[in-house]
Amino acid sequence: MPDDRDDNNVVSLPYGGDRNPSSGFAGSDTSRARAREADLSGLTGERQQRTITELHRAGERGLTWRDLAALTGWHHGTTSGALSNLHRAGRVARLAEKRQRSKVYVLPDQVGDRDVERPGRTQSPSLLAAAIKFIESVDENTLSVEDRTTRSRLLNRYARRSE
Repeated sequence: MPDDRDDNNVVSLPYGGDRNPSSGFAGSDTSRARAREADLSGLTGERQQRTITELHRAGERGLTWRDLAALTGWHHGTTSGALSNLHRAGRVARLAEKRQRSKVYVLPDQVGDRDVERPGRTQSPSLLAAAIKFIESVDENTLSVEDRTTRSRLLNRYARRSE
């Protein structure tokens, strides 16, 4: 698995720690396999380098995920994944401003005096914890089979995230 490298050979794999670094995935087995293959083949690094290059060309104006997708032909998941991973690794900055209902990304030296956002989840952890606590409190015996299945899936998904 590649290590973090300088911006001339970008590879930022911010998830999974030292033992199992990855660029992340949406949650399904196919998404996990696709991300792992892209990480191992070098495609993740190529996409990240292209993102850095396009942000450099954009200068202070920066790019939204839509702008980057238009330049590269990548779909939303690929584009936002590249931006998010580079943001989490500190290689790009996400401005507080929006353009066409999307956040603007720039290289760190292009921020100027504009407000930036820290990397992280958009959901409030306390709100998520409260929702899970509520779901856990619901008596399974009062639910339909479909609702019990949904409850179980939600609790299993949360358990995987908190491991």
